[in-house]
Amino acid sequence: MPKKERKEYLVVWQIDITARDHKEAAEIALDMQRDPGSLATVFDVYEQGDTGAFQGRRIDLLDPDEKPVKIRRI
Repeated sequence: MPKKERKEYLVVWQIDITARDHKEAAEIALDMQRDPGSLATVFDVYEQGDTGAFQGRRIDLLDPDEKPVKIRRI
């Protein structure tokens, strides 16, 4: 089976956080991602199409049977 060519993707994880400042918000988000019991496993993954527009899918890594959901173009 031939190897699949690698492409570049924009991967976005988004969460609302209450913090004292920008740095603390980033630190809290990083702690959440690194927590082994974290549910921070849903990502919006975009790739640039032939027309130059980005097309995306929402991927939930905790649900291997879930079909990726198309999300809006950015």
